[in-house]
Amino acid sequence: MALQRLPDVVEVLRPSGPDVYGNPVGDWDTPTVVTTTKGLLALPDLLIMRAGTDVRLGDRVTVNGAPYTVTQDPIRARSMTAEKAVVARIEPVDE
Repeated sequence: MALQRLPDVVEVLRPSGPDVYGNPVGDWDTPTVVTTTKGLLALPDLLIMRAGTDVRLGDRVTVNGAPYTVTQDPIRARSMTAEKAVVARIEPVDE
């Protein structure tokens, strides 16, 4: 499965700076853009991205500008020899 022609632009975001208690996770006022990649919003809550995409539980992603939160640990879809895609469950961000 070649994932070279995925239609959606995906930005992976992480909070920057410490929170009010000094923990390494800050707020979402000025998030850090971890990566920009291509993906496919396959269902309203399922996002498929290129192999090797650095995305984690709790990250936010924007898909064509719409914000979502990653709600489960992403799954690395593999063949016997290589990672083929990264699949994440997402939900819209309520602001």
